[in-house]
Amino acid sequence: MRNTPVAVIVVVTLLLFSSLLFSSLFSALVLAEDETLSNVDSTIEQLQAGAEDATLTAAPSREIFQNKTVVQRTGRMELLLPDTPPPAEIRNDFIRRLTRDGETPLLSPRNQLLVEDLETRRQSIAILKEFEAAQDDSTMAALRILGKHDVDRYMVVFNSSCLVDGIPEMAIKRNILTDKYRFMVLRMPKPMLASLVENDCVYKIADRENEEQFFAYAKRILLEERKERTKQMNLDGSSHDLENYQELQDSLEKEWDTAAGRHSPLQQYVTPADSSIVNDAVGKSPEELYLKALSWPWMSDPAFWNETDRWLAPGSFIRETPGKTGNPAPSTPVSDCEEHANTLVALLRASGIPSKDVRVAIGNVEFEDGSVGGHAWAELRMNGTWIVLDGTVGPYVDDETRTLHQREGLPYVYWKYHEFPVRDVWAYYNDQHFLDMRYQKAPSTWGQDAGTLFDKEMGDAMRPSLWERIILFLLKIVGKFA
Repeated sequence: MRNTPVAVIVVVTLLLFSSLLFSSLFSALVLAEDETLSNVDSTIEQLQAGAEDATLTAAPSREIFQNKTVVQRTGRMELLLPDTPPPAEIRNDFIRRLTRDGETPLLSPRNQLLVEDLETRRQSIAILKEFEAAQDDSTMAALRILGKHDVDRYMVVFNSSCLVDGIPEMAIKRNILTDKYRFMVLRMPKPMLASLVENDCVYKIADRENEEQFFAYAKRILLEERKERTKQMNLDGSSHDLENYQELQDSLEKEWDTAAGRHSPLQQYVTPADSSIVNDAVGKSPEELYLKALSWPWMSDPAFWNETDRWLAPGSFIRETPGKTGNPAPSTPVSDCEEHANTLVALLRASGIPSKDVRVAIGNVEFEDGSVGGHAWAELRMNGTWIVLDGTVGPYVDDETRTLHQREGLPYVYWKYHEFPVRDVWAYYNDQHFLDMRYQKAPSTWGQDAGTLFDKEMGDAMRPSLWERIILFLLKIVGKFA
């Protein structure tokens, strides 16, 4: 027992030493964190001021970026970065991620606090495991999981190259895939929001209170995506087929007498009753007819006919151009934009689509090189909105070399979600209706210009139906007793 005071002194000494060591380490960590955050703030200020060579001189550790202040700035719960300074290109990419608008969730303060809560993150992991375990079970298993939790809907933008297999099918209310992005509306337990914020494949998350900001963000990135796609496809060449609307009207009137009940010679170039058109249209869906039109190579009138502008009726286009001398794609109809548009609309009409829901549009379009030219395209009314179908984005013939170039074209739904680059419209028409600045002989819906269905489809998916509300309410009650 004589050694007891010595033992006590040793223990107290060790505790004091440990306390001093811990205090030193903690101070060093806080100092390092403060320095890193200060460095990040300084870098962001430099970038916002227009500096092109701003770099992050020290790589933040994983622990530092779990700090809530940085979470609010980056939209991430953590960034898995190495503790050692990364190469310059990686470091600069990190800076872009910090400052890019796409990294900021569009969440209400309530949801932001929910994401930052550590307990929420633990719940998120547990719920994901529940869904994973229920994948091989029935749909009711997923519904029971939804019924056990407070459920809400969120709009999410993913990198299109990322797999989303971990998201249960029952949670997906809308899924729109484009070249670079996957836009989804997810119905899920609120704690799962944390797992999305942490997901490196997620560019943007928005809740109900931030729908308008989300749509503005989506419009911007889809515009950038469209510009890149159309530039890669070299679409400018097929946009300059028409020169002047009044001159076009005058020249066509010389060749055609306006039939009774029609207000423009343009209408006589949409002929759904032609036998060649009827035979090609019977039993075909709009998408099948669009893909057919997409297979026709575009070739300018000066190159093909040695004329400035030549219009053909759809039947003549289908029957005569495949065998014409100078056709670089023998046995295939070839011409420029007006034949593509008039014939596609004639096919759609012959397939049974009412005249009020399909039309040809002619006007000026603007492409990514800044050029503007006269063009013709088809428009189909889908869910109350006019959507562009442009058949000239497939194969094309180079004017100078007269060589045929293959081109994949754009999907049937491409202009359903991307804005068509129209500058102004001269006229809308088909075999029954006509509309321009002088004549409005068309249904009232023809007064609407073409648009996209992106906002409508995403917005509708954010609002649950009455039946869905009732089902989830009942499941929630059952879940409390499960």
